[in-house]
Amino acid sequence: MYLIFKCLFQYTPERVKIILDNGATVIEDEVYTINIGVCSYSGGGCCFVPQANPAADTLGVTVIRAVSKLNVLLSTPLFYNKKIGTHPRASLHTAKNITIQHAGELPTRLETDGEFCGYSQVDISLYREQLNVVVPK
Repeated sequence: MYLIFKCLFQYTPERVKIILDNGATVIEDEVYTINIGVCSYSGGGCCFVPQANPAADTLGVTVIRAVSKLNVLLSTPLFYNKKIGTHPRASLHTAKNITIQHAGELPTRLETDGEFCGYSQVDISLYREQLNVVVPK
């Protein structure tokens, strides 16, 4: 629990430019988090992208614009009850391709499933039927 609070109070929202579907939607703002997924749930039961549908040909994209640290703590339950879309600083989208660019002075730090993986710019697309998965009955 200590590490959660330590990280929360050290984190500063970053200014980014998010381009969905080659410019059909553009968001430029300071953001607390951007979550992208094929499925709704990850992170031990968090519903980061409730609009994600693994049968669709799009990715779910949830953008949470900058919020206070207290608001982060108070809003955390919304990630567990599929209601993050009701938060006034949240916007839920679907897109076939996503570009995330830094709009501030420094590149935006990126993570995948909690692990640091580099800096912006990043381009993300969904490639259907590129990996065959066998599910036992």
